[in-house]
Amino acid sequence: MPVSRWNAVSAAAGVVRGLGQWRQRLERYAEREPVERDDATALADFVEDLAARAGAAPMGWAGRAEWAVDLLERFLDPESVPPWPAEQRLALSQVAGVVRGLSELDAVPAASPVVDLGRFRAAVRAELERHHLDTTELPGGGVGDGVFVAPFDRARGMRFHTTVLVGLADSLVPGRGTDDALLPDELRVMDASGALPVRARRHERARLDVEAALAAGTERRIVLSPAVDARTGREQVPSRFLAALAGSAPLRRVDSFAGSLSSAGGPALSAGELTLRALGTWVSSGADVATSPPVLLDGALRTGIEAVRARAGRSFTRFDGLTGLGMVTPFDPANPVSATRLETYAECPRKFLFERVLGIHERVLPEDLWRIEARNRGSLVHAVLERYVAERIAGAPRSLERLLEIADEHLDEAAAGGLVGKALLWRIDRAAIARDLRTFHAEEGDSIPLAVELSFGDDESGTAPVAVELADGRAVRFRGRADRVDRGLGGELVVSDYKTGRQTGIAKLGSADPLDGGRRLQLPLYALAARQAFGGDGEPVLARYWMVSAERSATYFQLELDDRLERHFADVVGRIARGIDQGCFPAIPGAARDTTFENCMYCDFDRVCPATRDRQWGAKRGAPALAPVDDLLAVEAGEPLSASLVRTARPGRPRGAA
Repeated sequence: MPVSRWNAVSAAAGVVRGLGQWRQRLERYAEREPVERDDATALADFVEDLAARAGAAPMGWAGRAEWAVDLLERFLDPESVPPWPAEQRLALSQVAGVVRGLSELDAVPAASPVVDLGRFRAAVRAELERHHLDTTELPGGGVGDGVFVAPFDRARGMRFHTTVLVGLADSLVPGRGTDDALLPDELRVMDASGALPVRARRHERARLDVEAALAAGTERRIVLSPAVDARTGREQVPSRFLAALAGSAPLRRVDSFAGSLSSAGGPALSAGELTLRALGTWVSSGADVATSPPVLLDGALRTGIEAVRARAGRSFTRFDGLTGLGMVTPFDPANPVSATRLETYAECPRKFLFERVLGIHERVLPEDLWRIEARNRGSLVHAVLERYVAERIAGAPRSLERLLEIADEHLDEAAAGGLVGKALLWRIDRAAIARDLRTFHAEEGDSIPLAVELSFGDDESGTAPVAVELADGRAVRFRGRADRVDRGLGGELVVSDYKTGRQTGIAKLGSADPLDGGRRLQLPLYALAARQAFGGDGEPVLARYWMVSAERSATYFQLELDDRLERHFADVVGRIARGIDQGCFPAIPGAARDTTFENCMYCDFDRVCPATRDRQWGAKRGAPALAPVDDLLAVEAGEPLSASLVRTARPGRPRGAA
């Protein structure tokens, strides 16, 4: 099994550290995901075998040496597929020989009969640093080749023909060096052990790491400091360490790569460099680069030139996110869409293309958490409330004791799964969750729950999708799941969507557009679904965000579904649907925010989009092919609606109903 596959399996299982986690979490993962059972079992067996062999009994130098070589031969198999290159086979053989040579230390009279692992590790390292790789047995001899790329501190104790230290701008090395928010220097100085270094010591460690990396070069040593930040274009200041490192060697400014090509007098060092020189000569003569022989002969290069020019122009093209009609459509009656899918498009069509169409997602790697993550906390609260309300619908009475019992079961399971972080902080978070649930129970009142996790439009529930008829005669069909539906004391239907955390985005919503230009579609959709399942014509339906957190600014944010809001909802959905159907996926960054943009601050694809995305959007906005997106953006400047998102301290209808 490839190592990358094992990394993916361990990440999905949530393994962070410790043999116990490898055993327990891989076992639970295999039970949870039957399709992954074979790979999870194989990985668990491998780790068990490694742990058993690594935990050797006390032994002398000869025993330790044979034990280490056995590990090498067991887990570094040169006959694996693909087979190792000759130089790596030779290196493995010589390393094994150096380690076996330590067996002779048993003959030293003063040698201890038992060698602990720390002493053995130090001896192995010292011997490996003392020996050079002997490559005379390889065809043609040689001294070994390759490039070692690593952080500065990884070069300690190593030797290279040439070392090149890159990125020595002061903003990077040693960096801004801001005080630690959790443990500032005023607290660190109280640590007598020195295990908590202050900023000055961290800077000194960075300087020593740089010096060690530079010293690893035996023949040539090169230090590079960038003149500008390639992402922002801002000028960079050389690292404060640079003057001391350079010593008497003069610092000189080096041409950019393009400049070096135009001024180079020697032969080209690669086919790529030869092509670039030919292009430079062609352009310097006044000719169009697109008509040069290298471009005409290379389809990929020709497409690249076309892409650069298209992105710099004012037309919206396939290189800017125009895929054309039919690539994906929200009008397919056999495939209902979710509200969040359309909300993503309203936020940024390019993000919709990457995430919802191409299926690109950031791989979430397990971490040694300090405290429970917000998304896991929200999922826990939702799971607890779902089970509690389901029991109420089945006939159980309101009971704070039962609610907290359910919570204890789910919270214990989360702790066993390694999702909650450090024990002390988990006690704090667990108590906070319990307080939030007590508040929820008090606010729940005497409303009558009708449904929990009300599903519509999916195969599992078997219920019809919510169909939204558009002005052009087409319809968008929705699938989804509402957290809860109640019958209010006044007979109205009340649909609730639980929200945990601060939810500042909801709190900032004004009354001009409760749909926030298409970025908030859930409430009216859930109201339509509740009316479809339980209501009748003309029956009032409320939909609300129920803020289940002590950090909230209000108990509810709610609206009432009326004819005008329903028409507005259909209008906004239609604008989004037409943009998707016509394959219009530009990047819309929003307003500038510090070093990024409003819509990009928490986007997984921030680094994919160019730094000039705002200028590109400004240049192309208004292009005929962007008409569907311009039409959607015009919603934000529309007339305020009477059915606005209302902040309430207690449950109730916005128009004063009981």
